[in-house]
Amino acid sequence: MAQPVLVHLVFHPQSNKARALARSIHRTLNDDPAVPGLHVPTAFPAEDGTGLPPVHDRFDEAERVFVAVLADDDLALEPDAPPPADRTTWSEYVADLWEACQGNPNRRCVPFQLSEYAWPLNDRLAGVSFPRAFAVADEDRARWVQSRLVVELVRFLLDKQAGNEDATAPVTIFLSHTKRDLERDPKVVETLTKFFTDDKPVELWFDSGDIEGGSVFGKKIEAGIRNAALLAVLTDSYASREWCRKEVLLAKQHKRPMVVVDALQEREVRAFPYAGNVPVLRWQGHSRDALDLLLKEALRQLHVGRELEGIDGDQILSSAPELVTVVGLPKGTRVLYPDPPLGKNEQEILARSGVVAETPLQRLAQSRLLSGLHVALSLSESGDQARYGKDLLHLNQAAAEIARYLAVAGATLYYGGLPGTGYTEVFYEMLRSYPVAGVPELERIIHHVGWPIPLSKAQQVRVQQYLKARRMKRPEGLAESDHADFVAPYVTTFFPAKKSGLHRYAWGRGMTAMREAQISETHARVALGGKFGPTITATLEGEREEKWYSSRIPGVLEEILLSLKAKQPLYLLGGFGGCARLAADVLSGLPRDEMTWEAQQNAPCAEAMRRIYKERGEWWSYDEMTAWLQAEGLAGLRNGLTPDENETLFKSTDLAVIVPLVLKGLQSLEHPS
Repeated sequence: MAQPVLVHLVFHPQSNKARALARSIHRTLNDDPAVPGLHVPTAFPAEDGTGLPPVHDRFDEAERVFVAVLADDDLALEPDAPPPADRTTWSEYVADLWEACQGNPNRRCVPFQLSEYAWPLNDRLAGVSFPRAFAVADEDRARWVQSRLVVELVRFLLDKQAGNEDATAPVTIFLSHTKRDLERDPKVVETLTKFFTDDKPVELWFDSGDIEGGSVFGKKIEAGIRNAALLAVLTDSYASREWCRKEVLLAKQHKRPMVVVDALQEREVRAFPYAGNVPVLRWQGHSRDALDLLLKEALRQLHVGRELEGIDGDQILSSAPELVTVVGLPKGTRVLYPDPPLGKNEQEILARSGVVAETPLQRLAQSRLLSGLHVALSLSESGDQARYGKDLLHLNQAAAEIARYLAVAGATLYYGGLPGTGYTEVFYEMLRSYPVAGVPELERIIHHVGWPIPLSKAQQVRVQQYLKARRMKRPEGLAESDHADFVAPYVTTFFPAKKSGLHRYAWGRGMTAMREAQISETHARVALGGKFGPTITATLEGEREEKWYSSRIPGVLEEILLSLKAKQPLYLLGGFGGCARLAADVLSGLPRDEMTWEAQQNAPCAEAMRRIYKERGEWWSYDEMTAWLQAEGLAGLRNGLTPDENETLFKSTDLAVIVPLVLKGLQSLEHPS
């Protein structure tokens, strides 16, 4: 099942400001702590180093695609020389995208004008309205674009296309309040009403003031709420007013988006319980905060609703269930609601209603598809993810989501590195939310700490609270006589691999031993990302610094090779680049310059390290690795998937496609008892 919507953010790769804005938009749509269930996938332009637009328009990656063009001077500037015959300029690329979206209800393109002369980009766009972000103050511009984009996405998912008479008001806001507190400071309703009516892309429904004379009051109120997002202004008298309580109940019964603005000044005599289970914003005089939160909640409900449509369930809810939304349902009704799940105590109380309420991941956890399976995870930054239209933000999100599905399906996760960094705590919090019956939390993550990574007592105590850490001893063949740094059985002081060829060799041996130990305890491996070259960073002095891997060869590549040599089922998620894509390409017979000594010899002390490996008869050349991988081919993966399914894993970045394929393959394996 394809993802319901993809937001394609188009910007020039040389524009640092536009890239920063794209990253902030991704975080707005995926990492807002105030709206934890909001996860709208995004994609960036694929970069091949030429500075030219990508060839593929990416319209086939989702049921609906929303294109947001971040138009600035870099995007508008025509190149000095025409592009090759098979490529185009950015202005032509954007014009093609916009025209491809016209007349298709599943496609939408909105260009944002970030600089004064970025409109119209191309003669074909001269009649197209660009939201004028450049007219907003620099410090407010990013937020303005994010807010406007959320509005356009809500409009898009509500099928309110540009050109329709209702296109200017994608959301009707029902402002629920008590008139008793209207004149009391800080006069929240007055401030909100003025803000919403001053050229804002929403329609305001202000209860009795919007009801024509002679109408039935109650019916009009219900009709207004039925198609609106409710903004409840919680003042001291609010919960005591019968109509305020009724408005909240109607919003809950009709499954409408709702946000509470907490404007209490002194006290509530009795808090109204049904005004809970929604986002709550403390009033600090900022109307935009309330609008942004309500629009994001509306977007969340629309998006998760579409995600849940394809999953079996007697009753679909876009928010966590509560008494008012399940009362009256027949006993045994299966209610499906979005992750994250309610806490254990809430679930126990809700179960008394006789309704079975669960999230998609809770349902997966109950199936125990992967019970008893130990899965090694090779997860790290790719370094070349921009080549595939992705950012490190996307890769981290994908890694956490894949691990989440494997864990809730009953698998035990194994990975290596330094505990307390990377994904460790993310995994732990995830596992606490999705317990698996009969499996203690501490036995669901096994973390190998390879020699010579030092681990202090404080780190050990901290780590043992949420996982089992297995420290590796110094590998055989290394001794203190080789160097004073090589103390036994564990190092206590860090030493860098780039210190000398011998130190680089010691690191390589230690990391290989850790990976071999991990393979001996696991049944399959999932690989995502993995750098195969240097990371370039800027020092405080403004100089460029290269940071290379410390192993014999790139770490994730070695894990992939060792798994294949051990005939361990392997899943290569190559859509995000890195070593996973490198190995996938070589297995498919495609040449990769990175699989050569010429490309890897620039790592610190690389030649001196290779000489020691050769002297001890332990070196495996890149030419030999390439030939061996090509001989193995796709059949060497032994992962229960067809060649076509593996080719999909090699290239897809759609988690709605990737996760089911990995689960299918792992489920097909012979599980240990």
